[in-house]
Amino acid sequence: MWQIFLAGFGACLLLLGKHRAFNRPHFRRHAVEIAVYRRLSKVQQNMVAAGMTNTNAYKTVNSEIVRLRERLGFWGDTVVFYRKLQILI
Repeated sequence: MWQIFLAGFGACLLLLGKHRAFNRPHFRRHAVEIAVYRRLSKVQQNMVAAGMTNTNAYKTVNSEIVRLRERLGFWGDTVVFYRKLQILI
């Protein structure tokens, strides 16, 4: 049973590592939007930490992030996932 678990877990990590290579054309096509999404996410986190959630600037940043999420689909969240995955691999 333990060998089956290890084999499945190893295969899962291998495929997750290769997933970015499979989707590289999409990342190249939307590189600018993904970079903007990353920057806006950092700005949003800093604004929350500074307690600026009731300002117009925060609402603007948040609406831009929502617009990018709609345009990129799940790819915006995948960027965060890949950053965390690089720690494991």
